[in-house]
Amino acid sequence: MRAVYYLSILLTILTLGISVWRGDWTWLLLSIIALVIVLLPAVLTKDFSKTYHQKVAVLYPLPFLAYIVLSLVNLVVAVNHFDVYSYAIQTFAAMVCGMLLMIAISASTDVKISKRWILLFSIAFACTFAIICTFMIYSQMVSDGWLVSNDDFKGGIDNTESNRHLMLPCFLTTFLSLIYGYLFRCLFKRIPKTEISLFYEVD
Repeated sequence: MRAVYYLSILLTILTLGISVWRGDWTWLLLSIIALVIVLLPAVLTKDFSKTYHQKVAVLYPLPFLAYIVLSLVNLVVAVNHFDVYSYAIQTFAAMVCGMLLMIAISASTDVKISKRWILLFSIAFACTFAIICTFMIYSQMVSDGWLVSNDDFKGGIDNTESNRHLMLPCFLTTFLSLIYGYLFRCLFKRIPKTEISLFYEVD
């Protein structure tokens, strides 16, 4: 468990660095949020040996490792539809963050949140983050000189590519969050409800 804990922190920092290097501001924002969430048990308890239940904590490093591998592969061989794979991984990462955030709230307060509500919030968190991503992408496209407003496309100018970039995060998250949510539900069945909303020692 100790290895997973420190690996989670390391992979998040590496992802943050790669996102700055790539200029991928959505991953940068998510990495900052994720780093706060993974350290939340330690901050709330003032004990840096505290973390989440190992069966949910082990999910945390997976999307960050996947994004790092994807970025490295893209350096060697240009990955077709890189953004599709990136947002698919990002949806999983956002859901894990949402799940851990609710577990942290439940573990540190008198409010005991059921596994169903934790799952629902993780999906809502991912969908909300996808909307934030859309606004970030829109701002980036405007600053880069893309045609994005309706007035820009008067006269029959094709807007397919612009729409693709703007709609992709929410489109993918809508469907993938349901698939990931089912996987999370299967995982939750293996964790007693009295155990999931607790902090544990990093052993």
